[in-house]
Formats: sequence, structure tokens, C-alpha cells
Amino acid sequence: MNRFRVEPSGQNLVEFALVVVMLLLMVVGVCEFGRAWNLYQIMANAAREGARLASLPAGFTTSSAVTTRVQNYLQTGNVDTTKATVTIGGAGVDGGTGTQVSVTVTYPFHFLYVGPVIRMINPGATAGADITITAQSVMSNE
Repeated sequence: MNRFRVEPSGQNLVEFALVVVMLLLMVVGVCEFGRAWNLYQIMANAAREGARLASLPAGFTTSSAVTTRVQNYLQTGNVDTTKATVTIGGAGVDGGTGTQVSVTVTYPFHFLYVGPVIRMINPGATAGADITITAQSVMSNE
């Protein structure tokens, strides 16, 4: 009779093998979204710096100076500036006093480890950009 007795010692190992995959996916996912949030913060600060420069009175700055300021800030944050797009909107750099100027920075973000899961959820995502991160800052011209 003892010969057919089920030995429960391997049960813990099987349960751990099933749970560890989900646990690791969750931990790696948190790290990946942390990278995306860090990039968003860098982009938001870069857009704010550009909007500060763009909101100066007419004649003190140019659109190319604003774009250069934003790209320099992104480069300081170790962001690939060749992929970033900087757009100056609103009244623009030469707008009159009291008008608004906006600086928008967009960047295609690629998840390193959870990218295949993101592409399963979002079939429209490409291999080069799982999501597009956008940060915008609006300020009044002085």
C-alpha cells in the first residue's frame, strides 16, 4: 500500500515554477515602465526649458535656438536626440506679449524586455516604437 502513496515533496517546486514566471514578468515590467517614466520626466523638463526660452520677448531668441536648447537638455539626459521631434506651436517665438507659445517633444519608446507582451496587447505597435511618449509645455510670451 505504501508503494502507491503520492509524495508531496515536488509540489512546492511545481507551484514555484508556475508562479516565478509571472513574478519575474511583473518585476521586469515595473522596471520597464520606470524607464519610460524617467524618459517622460526628462522630456517634460526639456520642453519646459524650450518654452522658457521661446517665451522671451520678440527678438531675443529664434526657433533654432529653442530647438537646440531642447536637444541639449535631452542629450544631457542620455536621450537619443535623432529620434526626438521638437515642435514649437502657438504664437511661436515671435508672438506678441501675452500670447502663448508651446513646445512639444515626442519620442518613440521601445520596451526592451516586455516589448513582445506590449505588441500582443497593442498590435499597432511597431518593432521600433511600442509607445510614443509626448511632453508639452505652454507659456505666455513676455
